Amino acid sequence: MSVELDTALPSVRIIGGYIREKKDIEFQLTTNEKLTGQIRWQDPLYIGVADAAGKIVLVSRHAIAYLHEKA
Repeated sequence: MSVELDTALPSVRIIGGYIREKKDIEFQLTTNEKLTGQIRWQDPLYIGVADAAGKIVLVSRHAIAYLHEKA
């Protein structure tokens, strides 16, 4: 089963901008945990986030309550 990333969605385009601009992003997860890092890539199911040490963490899109650019 192949699922395509819908680039017409504003959220996909905004996340793409965060990737291009290498912005630091803060995620609030549905588990009440917070995660900060740079988004390296996105696909229909997961977002790849690099932490301060450069380690990639896979975040399920369904686990994200919200995300925003870190001030």
